[in-house]
Amino acid sequence: MEEDLRAALRADLAGERPPPLGDVVGVAISQGRRIRRNRRLAVGGAAVAVLAAVAFAAFGPGPQLPLLPSALPPGSVPSIAVPPAAVVPTRTVTVRNGTQRAEGMQKKATSAAMLHLLTTLLPPGRTSHYGDGGDNDLRVQLYYDAGYGPSMLRLQVTRKATGAPRGPAAKLTVTHVPDDCVQDTAVRATWPDGTAVQLDIASCLASGGRTGPPAKAQLSEAEAVLIVADRRWGVTMDADLVDQAATEFPTALPVFGR
Repeated sequence: MEEDLRAALRADLAGERPPPLGDVVGVAISQGRRIRRNRRLAVGGAAVAVLAAVAFAAFGPGPQLPLLPSALPPGSVPSIAVPPAAVVPTRTVTVRNGTQRAEGMQKKATSAAMLHLLTTLLPPGRTSHYGDGGDNDLRVQLYYDAGYGPSMLRLQVTRKATGAPRGPAAKLTVTHVPDDCVQDTAVRATWPDGTAVQLDIASCLASGGRTGPPAKAQLSEAEAVLIVADRRWGVTMDADLVDQAATEFPTALPVFGR
């Protein structure tokens, strides 16, 4: 009798169909696509009036740096494998900067003046390995350490005269070059008068024209945007700033090459 009941139960269960999952999967896929689409729209947001808002809304927060070894005791944080980041396409927005460019006496910009201004615009940290691009170009290099070891930054100022005034708005472009660790992330501000300021956030160290070991970037895209969009950059700069920089960097800077 018991065997007959078990046989009947198995027959009933075999005749049952599994619950329909097609709709559940379809809904999940649709929701995933909607979330990705919304994120892309948020990243590529249109121009806004406040530079800081554009920097953090369009380019997001800075890179997530690891905790210092002394922050937590060993073994308190589980090891998690992080998948490689996807290549982010070039993003461009237009921003309006309320910072007034100094209208006093101007002097020809120098590498020393550029390094001086760059060090004042960077978040707190240590700077070293100052360099000049040579060839009378306005290109400078430094190492920046926010507490996680040195990283490398390079900045260049150029100008192709357009006949237009400087204007209050600059076009900001962020480009990623995965095959070039020196220009891993390039943040560029272009003004209507043809002035262009580009900051390269490297993912390696380099000196003397040679590429060195990998290095963790410690400057976010949003922070880089605030730096390149500062209106004090130019092929001419405030005379007092140029003079002050000459005392801070009194000797010729080493040429960093490429």
